[in-house]
Amino acid sequence: MIILNKILIRIEIMIYLALIETLFFFNISLRTSVRILKKIPVIKFHSNDDRIVSSINWVLYKKLLGLHFFVGNCMRYSCLLYLFLSKEYEDISLSIGVKKENGRIKAHCWLEKCSKLFYEPHTTKVNYKKLGEFRG
Repeated sequence: MIILNKILIRIEIMIYLALIETLFFFNISLRTSVRILKKIPVIKFHSNDDRIVSSINWVLYKKLLGLHFFVGNCMRYSCLLYLFLSKEYEDISLSIGVKKENGRIKAHCWLEKCSKLFYEPHTTKVNYKKLGEFRG
C-alpha cells in the first residue's frame, strides 16, 4: 500500500508540475500563480509532509537512464510544495530573495510559515535579501 501511495503521489506531482510549467511558459505573474495554486485541490494519498517533500525531490532531481527527466530548481520546488502544503497551513507563504555573488545577482525562492523557514536551510534568510512574499 505504501508503494502504491508513493507512485500515486509522484504521478500527482508530475501533473501539477505540468500546470506550473504552463503558468511559467505564459509568464503568469507569481502573485497570480500563487492564487491559482492555493485554489487547486490536492489528494496527497495519505502522505505526510516529509513524504511529499521526498516525492517532490524524487520527481525534480532523480536521474532516469542517466538523464534528468525534469529540471528541478527552487521555483518549481517551492511552487509544488506550496501547492500541497497551503491547504494544511493557512499561514504559509512563498518568498523570493536575492544575493550578490561573484559580481552577479542570484535569486532564490523558498517557503515560510509564520515568518520561519519551512523545509529550507536556516542560512537562507542570512544569505538572501527578501524582495517579496506571496500568499494565496
